[in-house]
Amino acid sequence: MALVGLFVIGPKFDRRQRQIENRFLGREHLATQRTQLLKEAPFNPQHEATANDPVIIESDQSHHTPPIVPLWPLASLSLVLILISSLMLFRERQRLSVLVAADKIRSHAPSSTLKDVSAESVDVC
Repeated sequence: MALVGLFVIGPKFDRRQRQIENRFLGREHLATQRTQLLKEAPFNPQHEATANDPVIIESDQSHHTPPIVPLWPLASLSLVLILISSLMLFRERQRLSVLVAADKIRSHAPSSTLKDVSAESVDVC
């Protein structure tokens, strides 16, 4: 269910994450511009960038940069957990099928045979 959920929310998460990252990159670019302007003219308040100034980021929209926070680690972790739980379930079912088969053998075997088998099993240990 976790992997299905990740595949369902993946496109929506990607759009939202891209918006958040664009805002982050814009703020980062604005901070860089402010720092450069302060280095060039530290005592001239007219050149200081303000939060209301438009920020132009030179980026090519044709190529998609990979997200800073991707979903693949969460999907990988979910897949590993699914594999581990499937292995545990498979082993438990095998163990139960062996126990059920042993119970069937005991119920159909004569009582004298069971006594001999139990005596032999005690000697082996």
